[in-house]
Amino acid sequence: MTQLTISLLGSPQITVDGVPIRIPTARAVPLIAYLALNDQVQSRENLANLLWTDSNQKQALAALRTTLWRLKSAGLSDWIDLDRNEIALNPQKNIEVDVLRFKALLNKCNMHGHPPSQICLYCTPVLTGAIELYRGEFMTGFNISKALSFDDWRMQQSLNLASLHLNALERLVSCHRTFGDFNLAIHFARVWLGYDHLNENAYHQLLQLYSITGQRTAGISLFKHYKEILLHELEIEPDEEMVALYKQIITGHPTPVSKQSVKNPVFLIADIEKAPIYWARAGDKKNEILATYDNILKETARRFGGIVLQKSEDNVTLLFESGQPLHCAVTIHLKLKKADWGELGPPNIRMVLYSTFLEGGNPGNFAMLTHAASSLLSISWGGQIVFTDQTLRLLDVPSGSNLKDLGFHFLNDIEGSIHVFELLHPHLPSAEHPPLQSGIEQLVNFPIVSPPFIGREQELEQLSHLLLSNEDRLISLIGPGGIGKTRLAVQSASQNTEYFPDGVYFISLASIQDPDFIPILIADTLKFSFFGPTDHMEQLAKYLHRRSVLLVIDNFEHLRVEGAKILAFLLARTHQMKILLTSRERLNMISETILEVHGLPVPGIAAEENTENFSSIKLFIHNAKKTFPRFSFQNNIEAIIRICHLVDGNPLGILLASSWVRVFNCFEIATEIKKNIDFLTTSASDIDPRHHSLSAIFDNSWKLLSQEERLILRKLSIFQAPFTPRAAQNICDATPLLLSIYIDKSLLNHLQEDRFELLATFHQYAYAKLGEDNEELVATKVKFCEFYANFCAQKLPELNSPVQIKAMSEMQSELENIHTAWGWMVEANRWDMIDKCKNPLLIYHTIMSTYLQGGELFRNALIKLNKLYSPEFNLIRASMQQLSAWMTFRKGFISEGIQGLTECLDIFRTYKATWDIAMTLYYLAEINRTQGKYSQAKNFIEECLTLMRGDNIPKSNFHIAITAHCESLQGLICLELGNLDQARLSLNSCLSTHNRIGTFYGTIHPLMGLARLACTLGDYLQARDLYLQALDTATNIYDHRQMAVIHNNLSAVYEETADIPESHHHVVTALNLCKETGDRRLTAVILNNLAYQLLKYLDQPAEAIRTYQECLAIFSEIGDLRGITYSSYDVSKAYLKVGLFDETWKYCLQSLHTAMTLDSTPLILHALHGFANLFAHIN
Repeated sequence: MTQLTISLLGSPQITVDGVPIRIPTARAVPLIAYLALNDQVQSRENLANLLWTDSNQKQALAALRTTLWRLKSAGLSDWIDLDRNEIALNPQKNIEVDVLRFKALLNKCNMHGHPPSQICLYCTPVLTGAIELYRGEFMTGFNISKALSFDDWRMQQSLNLASLHLNALERLVSCHRTFGDFNLAIHFARVWLGYDHLNENAYHQLLQLYSITGQRTAGISLFKHYKEILLHELEIEPDEEMVALYKQIITGHPTPVSKQSVKNPVFLIADIEKAPIYWARAGDKKNEILATYDNILKETARRFGGIVLQKSEDNVTLLFESGQPLHCAVTIHLKLKKADWGELGPPNIRMVLYSTFLEGGNPGNFAMLTHAASSLLSISWGGQIVFTDQTLRLLDVPSGSNLKDLGFHFLNDIEGSIHVFELLHPHLPSAEHPPLQSGIEQLVNFPIVSPPFIGREQELEQLSHLLLSNEDRLISLIGPGGIGKTRLAVQSASQNTEYFPDGVYFISLASIQDPDFIPILIADTLKFSFFGPTDHMEQLAKYLHRRSVLLVIDNFEHLRVEGAKILAFLLARTHQMKILLTSRERLNMISETILEVHGLPVPGIAAEENTENFSSIKLFIHNAKKTFPRFSFQNNIEAIIRICHLVDGNPLGILLASSWVRVFNCFEIATEIKKNIDFLTTSASDIDPRHHSLSAIFDNSWKLLSQEERLILRKLSIFQAPFTPRAAQNICDATPLLLSIYIDKSLLNHLQEDRFELLATFHQYAYAKLGEDNEELVATKVKFCEFYANFCAQKLPELNSPVQIKAMSEMQSELENIHTAWGWMVEANRWDMIDKCKNPLLIYHTIMSTYLQGGELFRNALIKLNKLYSPEFNLIRASMQQLSAWMTFRKGFISEGIQGLTECLDIFRTYKATWDIAMTLYYLAEINRTQGKYSQAKNFIEECLTLMRGDNIPKSNFHIAITAHCESLQGLICLELGNLDQARLSLNSCLSTHNRIGTFYGTIHPLMGLARLACTLGDYLQARDLYLQALDTATNIYDHRQMAVIHNNLSAVYEETADIPESHHHVVTALNLCKETGDRRLTAVILNNLAYQLLKYLDQPAEAIRTYQECLAIFSEIGDLRGITYSSYDVSKAYLKVGLFDETWKYCLQSLHTAMTLDSTPLILHALHGFANLFAHIN
């Protein structure tokens, strides 16, 4: 959607989709500004009086009409609603106002439920966003005459916004200082002083930060500057506190700064075309002109990061190990054009940029590289800047530039051909030059394509081996449409031209439908003429008999049956001819060597390091910047990755998506693609009409299928994730033979572990075909749900048996399909199927610690059930509430979990549902144990065990395993209550049961409990061994939550044995594992332990503060008051260590007040200890 952007912070600017709007009247911008910031409809009289204060009403209204007409003439009529009496901006349009956005961000902070003075982890990014919007004072430099009312309004707005801005800066400095981000705090303190240079608090904060970070020189300089300002403007001296801080800084030490090296050097070689003639014309002024020329080269190179590597009178070699060589080249030409050369005129220089990819940090052979660049320079013309496709990957192309493809060329003493490009830019002397002066005839006819080839290094290497092999004479690049087969074939052929002395020829079959035309098209490409009555195929075979040629044949799929016979005939009658063809389907020839072409590599959904190095991302960025030069990669990284995933890394899909960046932002593009693949379309005249959209490509593939193949393929689109042959046959009647046919046609991928999947882009197309017949769609969904409900039911006994790990693995492979089926079951009210799935899914998500996913399943079912008021659903509703509440607790939200479990317990008791009552009591016992309410927990678990051991409970392995879990929990509660004998008895009983029935997961809890018992008795070596045994089991079944708990406990054991490095390793490992589970409370506990180590053993108070604050934010979010009490006390010690006494006092108070809220004497005593620490420290 087109966007109107009104920027009023700083110099006013109005743009539509980034293009500035020029309005030839001074009061147009003030009018729009006033309408934008006053969302009510404005009367014409009010606006006229505001903007033309000194005019009478008739004149003012006439001037307003003129201004409105000017706005319409500037193309803004659609953005303004007006009638005879009133005016407003159109609320239905997409309008972005920086002032409103600035205020909205600040208001967002005010909605966190705390006063502005309170430090908040979640306010920091919001405040940062607001600061970035503030480019300067409101409507800077904008004054209009005879509009006193408007000036008063503008001044008031400016003062209010400036105050908000300064307040936000002060809060941001406090936030970063509190969280230990001292460098960011320093940055924003400097910004603060830039806007308010007399603010004493800002100077104090910045000086204190310099003191904390040991930046002696900066601190001394700041104090002297502050002292001078006070004396000059206020005639006073700094206060005692500032002087004391200054003295503290004098004893500090500066922080060293490291440098980073850059790989892949780029050479810029320049010379003067026809230099002898030019210098002869210069005569006596040669030295003066040469000095000017040298100075331009040296200064420009230095400015853009280059150094002079070699220099002669008319030739210079620059080396760029970092910087911007292309910008340097363009600027040299610009400076040459502007310099004073007299009547002689500027020298006509030509430039070449050349490089190679260096492996393992090897600096490369500079002499060889320079020679190669010189060879390329020798065939270029004055005024040209040329470089290879290889070098292009390393270059930052200047804005406003275009690239011209100069084709493939051979250089003396350089193996193979090179692909050469020329930079076109307004600052260069000419955009037209003769062809490069290459003296070697090129026996190639490759199409010139855009954009430059990116990635596919592994495929190119494979193709090089195949093209050099004597055995592989027919090589087929097989893949779906738009995947880049043609580009790959052309690129590979161009890199291997030297091995085919009789030529490399490109032949496209897209335009022909009759295979009889294939030999004619080949002959035309070879410039061979048929003669006489002899068979054309025989003539062509004789012509190619001993020629070493490579035929690159494109778009073979629609002619493959008869066409394969023609290729077989030619191959049988030639010796050195090779064929590299592209097709969506295999030829099924014995002589055929297959290379499958897949999408470009895409990084994981979570942004990785060096994301921009992935080929898919490079291609998107390259085309986006070409389409929209101001496009920013960093601001869109997550959305770009999402887009590349949605199109399976398909290059055509990426190009079509990136071409929309001028109209939509990347998140909107991703949304549109997910809604409808037809969004990916273009009308560009330089793209093959068959590639104008992905749907057009799929239409072509669909036409090549039989009726049966189309029917089954439609049904297969019901799978949202990879599937097994068994699932495909049971749900869709897809035989193994049909699956094989789809693979041959590049419509289906065969993955590892005998699983299959439709390409994501084609899946959407096929699912739309299935949706055309609603009866068929519904029937397929029902079969899908039935299959996965029965699958889950089959896994329940296996999950409680010696094959537990195998069952878990099988469920993990099918999980996405199971989740899809669950959603359709809920939608269709198939609660009988839900009942089959709930317990297997509960066990799976508990073992895997995926509480977010599991909780979402049960919560969605509960939402639907809450809309069904029939009593027949009461039990299943209570069951979903129970499971949802348990997952909610596991995510760390304790009070919500207790409330949900308490409510469903009452329902279960009403219906006398013994098993459900027992399970709910087990959950409540665990929650109370976690909260330290051991007596209540003991009561719950004892009642639970009584019910589970009764006659009403079945004695299957599932029920036996759950009963053993309850015994383990009973042992942990007894351990906390000091009943060590009963604890040991219960834990050993649980362990014995799980070992007997083979439920390995169940052994983790009793092993951990016995390890804690060993710690209580001071036997840390036994505790370590028991924890390691539990860890081995948890690792084997990928239970990340229990792995995190065990690593956290091992950290405590190693601390007790004074092995601090090992202790730190385990707590860091625990944190990384826990963040994957979604268990917020456990994450906070581990963060607290990590911060403790950072402060006590590793002497990193700043990092400890940041970690404690992250921990406190989580405890506050989930309402864990015990956690807040302990962590507030702990962070106060960190602030005490860095000398921030105000923060120390604040968090001691927070710890004490929270402990008093809990009415816990031990916690109150613990909190009071924080005050003792502070008083002792300050004497």
